Amino acid sequence: MTLKKRVLSFLNKKEQEDIKLIRSVLQEEIKLSRFLRNGSVLQEGLLAASNGKYDVPIRGFTVEELMEATKGFSQSFPGDHNGVMFRGHLGKRPILVRKWPESVMFLPGIYREVICDAVITAMMSHHKNVLRLIGWCLEFEYPALVYEYTGPGILSCILDSTNKNPTILSWKTRVKIVSDIGNAIVYLHTSFPTPIIHRDLKPSKVIIDEHGVAKLVDFSLAVVLPPGESRVVDFVYGTPVFLDPEYYESSFVTEKSDVYSFGIFLLMLLTGKTAFFEHPGGHISILEYVRHNKGLFIKLVDPRIEEEAEIYFDQTFEFLDLALACTNANGEDRPNMIDVAKQLRSIEKQVCK
Repeated sequence: MTLKKRVLSFLNKKEQEDIKLIRSVLQEEIKLSRFLRNGSVLQEGLLAASNGKYDVPIRGFTVEELMEATKGFSQSFPGDHNGVMFRGHLGKRPILVRKWPESVMFLPGIYREVICDAVITAMMSHHKNVLRLIGWCLEFEYPALVYEYTGPGILSCILDSTNKNPTILSWKTRVKIVSDIGNAIVYLHTSFPTPIIHRDLKPSKVIIDEHGVAKLVDFSLAVVLPPGESRVVDFVYGTPVFLDPEYYESSFVTEKSDVYSFGIFLLMLLTGKTAFFEHPGGHISILEYVRHNKGLFIKLVDPRIEEEAEIYFDQTFEFLDLALACTNANGEDRPNMIDVAKQLRSIEKQVCK
C-alpha cells in the first residue's frame, strides 16, 4: 500500500472528500496561474512581432479538451520537433497537438523557445505553406499548440528509403515542395518589421498534406534581427550538418544562415539521402558526397526519380547548381533567399508544365 493510501485509510469519508476538494481547487489555481502567465507573455510577443497590430484569432483550449481529443496524449506523431506531437480529433477534424514534456521544463531557454514558436506560428499561420495553427492551451506549464492536420506526414519520413510503406515523391512533387518552402522562408525574411531567421530548416520540419502541399512547422529556434541590423549574435543552435559554417564559427546569425540550410534541404530532395550517412570508408555529409560526385550527375539523383530527372535534365542540373550555390562556405557568395525562390519557381514552371 502506498503512503498516500495509508494516510487516506486513517481518514473518514468526509475528510477524504475535503482533501479531494482542496486538491481540485489547488489544481485549478495552478492552471489559472499558468493561463495568466502564458497569456500575458504571448500577448506581449504577438504585439511586438506585429508592430502593435496583432489581430489573429486563436481559439483557447482547456487541458480537459485536449486530453479528450488526443485520448490522453496516447498517439505520438513522428518527427524531429522541439516538443512532442500527438495526433487527435476535434469531432471529425484531425489535429496535431504539440506539447512540451516535463523532462525539459526547466532547461535554460526552453520557455523562450516555446513562446517564440507560438508567436511566429500564429503570425505565419495564414500562409499556405505553414502548418495552420487553430488554437492553443495555456493551462500547461508551457503553452501547447493545436494544429490542423491532413496527412500523409513528415517529409523526412516520406523520403526515407528504408520505409516499409514508402510514399514515392515524384521529381515534380519534390520541386514543388522546395518551391513552397522557399516561399515560406522568403515571407519570414521580408514580411515582418525586421527579418526573422528560422535557423533550423530541414525536412523533419516540413509536413506534407493530403494534397501534396508542403507545410513548414516549428519556429522554436527562430531569431529576430534587431532593427537596422543584418546579423545578430546568439548561441549556436540547430543540427550540425545544416548549420551555416560562418554562424558555427562566429555565432553571427544572418539571413544567409537560412540559405545555407535550405541548400542542404535541396540536396536531400535531389538525392533522397539523409544529411549524414554511412559511406564506404566511413560516414559522410551529403554536401561532401555531392561535391565529390558532381561529375557523375546521374549517380547523385535519387534512383526513384532517375527517369524524370533525365527527362528534365537541364532543370535538374540547374537545381543542383542552385543547391551548391546556397551552400557556399562564404555567406556573401550565397544568393539571397528571394532570388533562390525565384529560380525555383522558374524550374517548377518548366518541370510541372
